[in-house]
Amino acid sequence: MISNLKVAVVGSILALSWSVALSSGAHADTFPSKVVRIVVPFAAGGTADITARKLGDVLSRKWGQPVIIENKAGASSMVGGLAVARAPADGYTILQSSDPLLSISHLMAKRPQLNPFTDFTPITTLIRLPLAVAVGASEPVQNLQELAALAKTKPLNYGTFGPGTAPHLTTELFMSLASIDMTQISYRGTAPILLALTTGEIQVLVISPGSLLPTAQAGKARILAVDGQKRFYQTPDVPTFAEAGFAKMRAPSWWGYVAPANTPKSVVDKLNQDINEAMRKPEIVKFFQDSGFEPVGGTPADLAALMKDTEALWEPTIKRLGLQLE
Repeated sequence: MISNLKVAVVGSILALSWSVALSSGAHADTFPSKVVRIVVPFAAGGTADITARKLGDVLSRKWGQPVIIENKAGASSMVGGLAVARAPADGYTILQSSDPLLSISHLMAKRPQLNPFTDFTPITTLIRLPLAVAVGASEPVQNLQELAALAKTKPLNYGTFGPGTAPHLTTELFMSLASIDMTQISYRGTAPILLALTTGEIQVLVISPGSLLPTAQAGKARILAVDGQKRFYQTPDVPTFAEAGFAKMRAPSWWGYVAPANTPKSVVDKLNQDINEAMRKPEIVKFFQDSGFEPVGGTPADLAALMKDTEALWEPTIKRLGLQLE
């Protein structure tokens, strides 16, 4: 009797195991079978929103399912990040985010609500936005060495989008390497910060070369150097930071896709494959080029490594400055 009971229990366990395995396989084979939400932690109408909608259209056509873009802005991207971290781990809610939320925001929070390394599953790196150092056209400098020398002779202001943002941290790194000090002034958007550069309210600005190009081409600003292992395709005459004599200077601004932690590997692999394929579509490639983006793609492991590398790069600067954001 006991022997028969053991056989029955073992049989039930094996049946359950096969059921779970088959269910997992079926889920992977049929994904997606319903609406997929891409959460963008920025307001509608911006570059990040437009990018997500263009990719969403391509993915929707491939999957035969609606792809809805949800804009959840606020609290330095934390609103959108928490919405995805708390969503079911089934791949139907994913996040398109910039690097601060996915690498360093938790280092600056007084009470961290989210840890990107435990609350998310990496899917793929989307794009890289190399940052450039520029000065107003009236400043008598042609390169980073001359800018460093100028900062030692008179006060200079530099613009950012607030403490802890990529322009702020990159400028702080430059000041540390050059042994100089400048005064930070924060702005709410690209248009006002570029106006401040052209009017002389600020003398120095770190921002994407794509954003700077119209102002530079109009003769109102001068791009001194750009991040990257090679020169940026939109500014082939502008040296890299290393070529400009600052080999230790980096500004790895990027966007990536992540899912909630514990999303099944088969679903993550499907999302990775299809997003990478969408990025190679001619209309998406053209959009990236016109926007000054460098498409990246790659594996989930590649994004995980990039997240860790970015954290390691900025953690010393964050600690040195004692940055702490609400």
